[in-house]
Amino acid sequence: MGNTWITNIQHFLNEHGDIGDLPGPALNLANHITLIIEEATYYNEYEPRMTTIKCRRRPRRRKCTGNIAACIDKDNPGQILWFCPVCDDNGIITGWESTIYNNLRHGEFN
Repeated sequence: MGNTWITNIQHFLNEHGDIGDLPGPALNLANHITLIIEEATYYNEYEPRMTTIKCRRRPRRRKCTGNIAACIDKDNPGQILWFCPVCDDNGIITGWESTIYNNLRHGEFN
């Protein structure tokens, strides 16, 4: 069973909206989360779409072979939902709307 990550990207950003000065593990997590935001908002859809983002989980100390699927939550458009279909790692991302990682155009959804 995977982990569930409830993440507000604003906690990783500095006053300029960039990823702040973070220690290695936090920086890696922030980079992973921003990639998910970029992918989920690029296609502007409510249905999960497979991405090219590799899962970062290491079950039994072996790298997961899965890719992340992500989408904007249909019931709560302020949330991005993501999961790995191989190891069940999953999460919810909030605070992404005003970031430079948001690829939505004109705030419209398909």
